[in-house]
Amino acid sequence: MKTNYFVIALLITIVVSCGEKKVEEIPLIEGLIANYYGTPVLFFSDANPSQPIDTVEVSAGGAFIVPQQSIETAGFYYLEFSGIEKIDLFLKPNDYINLELDADSISETYRSNNSKFMTALWALQENNTMFTSDMNKLLLEFNDMVGKTYNDSLYQSLYAQKDSIQNLYKSKSLGIAEEINSPVIDFFMLNQKTGNITQFSLEDDKQLFIDNAKELSSNPQFDAIFKEYVSDVMQAYSAMVAE
Repeated sequence: MKTNYFVIALLITIVVSCGEKKVEEIPLIEGLIANYYGTPVLFFSDANPSQPIDTVEVSAGGAFIVPQQSIETAGFYYLEFSGIEKIDLFLKPNDYINLELDADSISETYRSNNSKFMTALWALQENNTMFTSDMNKLLLEFNDMVGKTYNDSLYQSLYAQKDSIQNLYKSKSLGIAEEINSPVIDFFMLNQKTGNITQFSLEDDKQLFIDNAKELSSNPQFDAIFKEYVSDVMQAYSAMVAE
């Protein structure tokens, strides 16, 4: 009799086990990183940089996955590698980003094989990095003139170079953004700057800012994220009109 009970219990266990459905882990980010032997990859929200959303193990072959259930809302996120370098992201819960990079030179090698949006975002970041570099070189020339006899023609030449640099990178930014029809990409484009020097300004590019603010506020996924920015744009524009 005991044997029969044991057999029945075993059969029940097998049936229950077979009936259980394995929860499939749908990737939000699926990455492959070469030459990485450090700590797990950390996944953060910009809203809370002190606490990672997820700690992601990297396989011996360099593969890692951030599951979709890691996030519930669209927003600004980033991946951090060995606590040193990071990759900025703007993600929505149903996104799928395929990512490849080399740990020996993360900032120079990371790329997405499937996301034109992320490719455009990172291209804008690189464009702004180069904009910053060129502006810093020009700033050094301005600083070299401190304490020297005022030379109007030289000052005018430097200001002309400043305008030229701004126009160059502004043109590049517009070219990048035109490839992607996205108000989020337009937001990143319009807000590129170094110090207090911007590529775009509300005074010169007010229609771009107004159109961007309207698109962001009309999208339920983005409204809460960009609410403060939209408010600032509309207030600034109203002040300009009132003058």
